[in-house]
Amino acid sequence: MRKPVLLILALGILTASYTQDNSVKNKYRKKPSLGFHFTLHDFATAAAIKNTSISKALDNNQWHNLNTMSSGLAGSYLKGLNDFIDFNARLGISSVTYPIPNKTTNENAMLLESDANLNFKLFSDQYWVSPYASVGVGASKWKGYYGAYLPLGLGFTINLSEGGYLMFSSAYRVAVTSSTTASHFFYSFGVGFSLGGKDKGEAPASSN
Repeated sequence: MRKPVLLILALGILTASYTQDNSVKNKYRKKPSLGFHFTLHDFATAAAIKNTSISKALDNNQWHNLNTMSSGLAGSYLKGLNDFIDFNARLGISSVTYPIPNKTTNENAMLLESDANLNFKLFSDQYWVSPYASVGVGASKWKGYYGAYLPLGLGFTINLSEGGYLMFSSAYRVAVTSSTTASHFFYSFGVGFSLGGKDKGEAPASSN
């Protein structure tokens, strides 16, 4: 567990350093915000790709549909470090039959997760749509099993008026503790709002 702890500390140091940036220089930096999300865990597709390959999984129609995914809910805290990098902390809960490696698990139980991420945006919040790539570190608990994972993802934010936004993301979670964590795909769809509202005159612009 040392590597995840070191990564969390590194993210904390980056957050502290970036928050010292001049607010005038980063006029489109996202204000502290809260988000609420519907989530999906896809273990089956990740297992099919691991056992074969992405191309074979697609050819054999092994990219599983919503019926095989486990749904959940999550809350998030989002804060801009500068115009193009956001810090995102997330806490999630879902009911899943977790495929613990090398063990037979048939019981549906509560999965608790928490992760910290950095979102690297293509555009600032000056525009309506802001695509981003994300990297982070996370921890999970399912029954008596504790695990760690690295979420690597892509997503985009639709910026609304008054500091509100819609967020859509997908990630591949790489297992760090391979004995208690299974690598899998993760999808999230959410809505958020600024804790401080949006300054006047900062309505998002078109990215065209």
